[in-house]
Amino acid sequence: MTKKNEKVMITIAEREIKKFVGEWEKKPYLWESETDIHAEIYMRIKKSLRKVFPLKERYKYEKKDNEEYLDWVYCKPLITRSRKNQRKWYYPDIVIFKHNKKNNGCVESKPIWICEIKYTTEWSSGVSNNNIKNDGKKMQRLLKQKADDTSANQACLLVLKRKQWKSKNKQNREKWHRIEIKKILKGTGVKLYYKEVRNN
Repeated sequence: MTKKNEKVMITIAEREIKKFVGEWEKKPYLWESETDIHAEIYMRIKKSLRKVFPLKERYKYEKKDNEEYLDWVYCKPLITRSRKNQRKWYYPDIVIFKHNKKNNGCVESKPIWICEIKYTTEWSSGVSNNNIKNDGKKMQRLLKQKADDTSANQACLLVLKRKQWKSKNKQNREKWHRIEIKKILKGTGVKLYYKEVRNN
């Protein structure tokens, strides 16, 4: 997996997110829960990645005899990190991996892009600033800190809000909320995608 291919994969993933946000804005009631959003975006990214990067090579896990095909993108995969002699477990919403074979022939999978999704509707609980701050910190820990570590290259946060009340200042409200979230994410290196729809 070359650096150029990694960039292409990330570009494909973020293109699919932008495309989905545009469709969601027009027809927000097609997706009722955050799980619906996860599944939709995950499958779109998977389909697009396989068109450009078909699964041709098999890989073998440590202590396993059989070689298996591994996909490029997974939903809610386990990623572990060690900090201050403590192991931390993370389950990001969507992750793109690159796979390489080590000298012993076994696979070494590294995340190159991670995405967290927050979705709130008129019938669900809201997305608090504390939730966003926690996600920002989590992704910051998973982002690349050193050139030789196993952290991700890029991370993004997608926030979608579907509300049902009259608002004369929709654009101003949305702009204010986006600025507020950007302030929370400042310094984390996390890219923000944000959109609101408000229905009377």
